Amino acid sequence: MILLLTGYGFLFLCVVKGKAIKLIDMLMSFPIALLMYALTGFFLLSVAIPFNSYTQPLAMVILLFVIWLFSKMLLSNKKNAESEIAASTYTLDKKVLIIWALATAIVVLISASGIIPVSVTNDSMYYFSEYPRALVNYGNYNMFLDDFLTDASQGVAVIGTIPFLFGFDEIFGLLTFFNIDFIAIFICAVYELANEKLSQRYSIILTLVSTLILITSMPFILMSRWLMANMFFMEYFVMVAFFAYKYSSETVKDTRLLVLSALISGISVMRMEGGLYAGVIILCIMMLDFDSKEIALYFVAPVLLLHSLYLARIYLFITLRTGVQFMTKGKAAILLGFLLVILLYNLFIRNKRFMRLQKHYSLLLIAGLLFANAAVLVYDPSDYIVNIKAYIANLTGNSGWGLFTAFVVAVLIIIPKKSINVNYFDFTLVTYILLAVVAGWARGDVLHASFGDSGNRLLIQAVPLMVLVISLKLRDAVYYMLSEGENS
Repeated sequence: MILLLTGYGFLFLCVVKGKAIKLIDMLMSFPIALLMYALTGFFLLSVAIPFNSYTQPLAMVILLFVIWLFSKMLLSNKKNAESEIAASTYTLDKKVLIIWALATAIVVLISASGIIPVSVTNDSMYYFSEYPRALVNYGNYNMFLDDFLTDASQGVAVIGTIPFLFGFDEIFGLLTFFNIDFIAIFICAVYELANEKLSQRYSIILTLVSTLILITSMPFILMSRWLMANMFFMEYFVMVAFFAYKYSSETVKDTRLLVLSALISGISVMRMEGGLYAGVIILCIMMLDFDSKEIALYFVAPVLLLHSLYLARIYLFITLRTGVQFMTKGKAAILLGFLLVILLYNLFIRNKRFMRLQKHYSLLLIAGLLFANAAVLVYDPSDYIVNIKAYIANLTGNSGWGLFTAFVVAVLIIIPKKSINVNYFDFTLVTYILLAVVAGWARGDVLHASFGDSGNRLLIQAVPLMVLVISLKLRDAVYYMLSEGENS
């Protein structure tokens, strides 16, 4: 199944990128396919089309065909003639393709063997076993699933149906393969970013150091092996941030926007509050060089549509019986309103009005989230302060962080201050942390000091991005010191 999904993802990327496909794109094959599986299943269940072993693969084939047609339309457009010419200048490296295919097969065997252990808890079994089995059994959403419908990550639950829909035992091998694949993607991403300023030798050294930091950091080790939605969100978060940056700096975007669209739409269903995170991630992406209509059409509209369909399904067509809900009708209305505002802003205001304000957009975004935190503090000071204390206790205590917090602080103290350049990744990280504090409060219960605490897991989700940010700070520091050495 892992090989089938990888093949599907490779076809998707070939359709989208043509001959311009490179190693990092090949590595994205499995993550993209997993998102396509999650999104098509999420759509089928939301519109009440029976979800089974026939409709799900068919939906994926239809989606790939639609993407192919859309890609053809984009490339046939006169405005994208330049893109077509540029794409033809690349050639698919067959040697790299063969090596990648063989390496993938070997890693699949290792992942499925059970050599690398996976951690499960009661929550894991509920959301990756009980609920997915129920989805396969019923083939639809109904009132008997009410607790899951308002509290569970639907996209991850759909991914959890893979073993039960296609006749094998558990999802553990898939989780292991996904983690190994992500580390390979992380390596390529750090190298590409390092190579923007450093020579190949220094880029390789920085990549090795950054990767070692990631794979030895306690929060990443613990969360990546724990079968939870946080693991998927944590790793997709870095992919969204990196590829948004990568594609924004390219003169040829065209169909590559479909890759970002898949990533953003997919991450929006990786958590129950994923639509909110996706919206804020889109706000961060708006710092980059993307056309407003592109943002509205490719990024915001799919997320808004998917969540509108799902929320309409559970609140208008199903009678929920649960008394306690994480996702309430009020929160659902706020979420959809928030996404609609972003859509309208990009269609009618961004790059058209208030240009002075938009020059300071990144600072205004941070200020907006600081205001949101201040508003929560004024509205509910007792719970907010308890939550802040819990965050601090988790970061500094025995809650799965180990020495990582101290390491981050030490790096920021040691690196030359003149080398520090605040960039898009820095703003994305700070924005996420400020949002996580508000989201931790919005869950309804106070947080506490524990590795498994939901607020702590929200922060751990940002660890790979933190390591990426650290690697960029180290890159800039090395570049600064080398420049100073040459000048002296």
